[in-house]
Amino acid sequence: KFLAFCPYHASALESLTDNFWQREPFATFKGIVDTINQIQNEIAGEAWDSELTDPFGGLSPEDMLNFADAQNPYMGAPIQILGEPNYTTQCSSKLAEVIGNLATPMCFLISTLHSTGVASWMQLILDFLSIAVLIVYLWEAWINRLFG
Repeated sequence: KFLAFCPYHASALESLTDNFWQREPFATFKGIVDTINQIQNEIAGEAWDSELTDPFGGLSPEDMLNFADAQNPYMGAPIQILGEPNYTTQCSSKLAEVIGNLATPMCFLISTLHSTGVASWMQLILDFLSIAVLIVYLWEAWINRLFG
């Protein structure tokens, strides 16, 4: 028996951690940690004045909030914490080349499954089934042949 190890297998091993963080439930954990880190970075990036006598450093609240800036949420700009929310448009534009007119309904279905939480359970079931198939394969193809 031989074990082949080629560049395909090497790239699969290198991308293992990336794939790990893209699957549920770890993708949710990573998203929560990334959101907390982004909020911490935004808070750390603010110019906090440490003087006790004048806590605002001579600035008025309008100067601190910078109402004239168009990127300010107080001026109607969106708060971007979780990234681009338009999943269906991105999905259908990528799938349209492959499946044509079915891209929009399929992406709507996928988006609905994600938003209702059904996709996470489906992924968990598929993960368990994959592990079961791997165990059966290892049992039949390796253990029974080597020791049976």
